[in-house]
Amino acid sequence: LAIPVAQINFEPSIRQKMV
Repeated sequence: LAIPVAQINFEPSIRQKMV
């Protein structure tokens, strides 16, 4: 259950880093 939780937090992190 840690995999999906990390992906959700990682998705927004990459988007903010790209911006």
